[in-house]
Amino acid sequence: MYLLKLTNMNEQLKGMPLYINTEHIMSVFELPTDGGSLVTAIYGTRGDTWFVEEGLKEVVDKCNGDFSGEFYEQR
Repeated sequence: MYLLKLTNMNEQLKGMPLYINTEHIMSVFELPTDGGSLVTAIYGTRGDTWFVEEGLKEVVDKCNGDFSGEFYEQR
């Protein structure tokens, strides 16, 4: 199992670390915000959706093995 470390964009937890099990990621996409910017959304296999600060390319790169110090292996 791998845990992907990202930055939470949920209103109550904004800026806090968020660890997502990569085995539970179904899709990653960007959504427009009310202010006109984009937020990256991660849809999980169990119906969860997480909104993160990192951009779409960064999240996809990390999911595809670009570890760059932010990817952790759980043993």
